[in-house]
Amino acid sequence: MLFVTPTSSNSITSRRCPFTGLTPSESVLERRECTIRREVIFAMNLGWPESIDPTEPAQYARFMKKIDKDQTFATQVKTLCDLAERCMLKNNQIDMFEEYFANEESEHIVENISTKTLMLLKDPPDVCKRSVSELSWHYEGPSKLAVSYAISRFQQTPEKMKTHSYIWDMQNPNTPEVALHSPSPITNLSYNHKHVDILGGGCANGIVGIWDSRKGKDPTALTHVEKSHHDPVTHFQWLMTKTGF
Repeated sequence: MLFVTPTSSNSITSRRCPFTGLTPSESVLERRECTIRREVIFAMNLGWPESIDPTEPAQYARFMKKIDKDQTFATQVKTLCDLAERCMLKNNQIDMFEEYFANEESEHIVENISTKTLMLLKDPPDVCKRSVSELSWHYEGPSKLAVSYAISRFQQTPEKMKTHSYIWDMQNPNTPEVALHSPSPITNLSYNHKHVDILGGGCANGIVGIWDSRKGKDPTALTHVEKSHHDPVTHFQWLMTKTGF
């Protein structure tokens, strides 16, 4: 049993309670007053058109007279109020930021995304290691892959480095199916979307070539160096035409 006595002392005293046989404690509590006031704000001038200045009596009177004559104004205001009231009630009922299921464990098991190597397509040994500059999948399926090799660093290509690229068959990844020869390292390749055996690409010295895998390793067409690009070709793209050319 607690006995509270208004006193200025902060000491705690105890005495025997004659009613219960317990030993109560006596302490000091500090009381503070808090004033609560409820106010209502009434908005007079909200939502005025940009061309109307509500502080001008003439404009205010003219606009209010126009509103009084508008028969649909009251209906529109009522519809807007109903919509606003419905939204306010939803906000009062549902706390969007509340965590309702804090201690519940999810039954869905999240799998870790991982990748694995299916096969390796190794560039045959050469005087140096070449980087893969671009890949192009065959349009009739993922069975063939054209890969171009080049060194993109400026003036870092060795003189005796091979300049040709390869077409790989996924059924036989140990050796390339076709070697595409070129006078300069091929920087990019792309299969034709209509004629799937024809490839086009650009080279490090700026020339553009076309290869036909049915006719062997040599290009069927090459642009002249004098009329080609002055810099390495960074991308080759076939036009999406009906004929493919």
